[in-house]
Amino acid sequence: EGDRGRNKCGGRSGDRLESRDLPPREKTEDRSSEMRTGLFGGTFNPVHNGHVAAMKAFKQVARLDRLTVMPTGTPPHKRFERSVSDADRLEMLKLAVGNIGEVSDYEMKKEGKSYTFETLEYLKSVFPSDELFLYMGSDMLLGFETVWRRTDEIMKLCTIVALSRTGDDLEKLENCAEHLRRDFGAKIEVFRIEPVVVSSSQIRALISEGKDVSDLVPKAVGEYIKEKGLYRGGENGDRCFGV
Repeated sequence: EGDRGRNKCGGRSGDRLESRDLPPREKTEDRSSEMRTGLFGGTFNPVHNGHVAAMKAFKQVARLDRLTVMPTGTPPHKRFERSVSDADRLEMLKLAVGNIGEVSDYEMKKEGKSYTFETLEYLKSVFPSDELFLYMGSDMLLGFETVWRRTDEIMKLCTIVALSRTGDDLEKLENCAEHLRRDFGAKIEVFRIEPVVVSSSQIRALISEGKDVSDLVPKAVGEYIKEKGLYRGGENGDRCFGV
């Protein structure tokens, strides 16, 4: 939950900023003791092509040396239907991520709810010299002050990288980012990427209806779902945002 007493992120008519598309990937210097490490979290139930596209874009725009992809254990801000085991979610994620990044089961093994500020503190303890970057989808940035816990700690620990997957919310994201920069000293970057319109709930629903989802998930993930017979119980659950 967000800290009390703060204004919500929202559009401000006088704060319009220039939008930015994806910049070219820059070569990073050899920094064995100091790297740019990104955190990309989500329920990934299941992981889909939209997640993978966002991971690649995040890695590119933040010029990351290392990408840590972390499936949540018990997310604090959404109802999470455990229609498949954590082991299955983890395996599908490993198949999807491949050499894009490293998959961590830290939050899955952690007891209780998974809070981002605690995960960032964990990453900082593992990589004390690294500069940390946190991926956020549009909804998560716009709800940052009301949904997230210990937002002050999050803003101290990392640079937030928000990606607009539709483009129609870009002005709202830029206004929200400018508000957080100006009022709280947050480090936030906002970018627009090519939209990949797909949700995990949509995929679960299609599978429960016996329909093909091969064009919505990575090939290896689709094969794993079919082999294991996952998501055939008719549970649709909530939309997964990859945050």
